Amino acid sequence: MLLLSLPTWFIHLFTVTEWVAAIGLFWRYGTLIKQQELQILRCA
Repeated sequence: MLLLSLPTWFIHLFTVTEWVAAIGLFWRYGTLIKQQELQILRCA
């Protein structure tokens, strides 16, 4: 049995997806402008 309701699971999954996308964008942008600081920022 699920401990969270279905809408709560959707919000959780969308939020995790959003964070993963943001981390990827920071990594790609840091690579594009050749700044290691932005690539390290994704770990924070």
